Amino acid sequence: MGGGACAQRAQKRTQTLMQWAILYVPKQCEADVTACKLHVNFHGCSSTEWASRRQWASELDLNEYAESNDMIIMYPQAKGNVNGAGVGCWNWVSYDDDPLFDTR
Repeated sequence: MGGGACAQRAQKRTQTLMQWAILYVPKQCEADVTACKLHVNFHGCSSTEWASRRQWASELDLNEYAESNDMIIMYPQAKGNVNGAGVGCWNWVSYDDDPLFDTR
């Protein structure tokens, strides 16, 4: 593999997980979160605007499912990058060469 391919792979592997996530906690889980299950929703590409991300998470109907199934929903947010998976995307394209693909 040439130096250019290594540089491209290294660029794809830069951290793209945002510091903040959207978390939905159903009413019945608020008193004791340990009594509820956790579901992590790895979404497709999304807008870079927080308002759009919050709107998407609230309109997905996954929160309603969580209410009836004692489930906390975590929507981690990906920055993505223009040279890898895309802006606002998880690293869907590099799972074969990146053991940490689900965190980027």
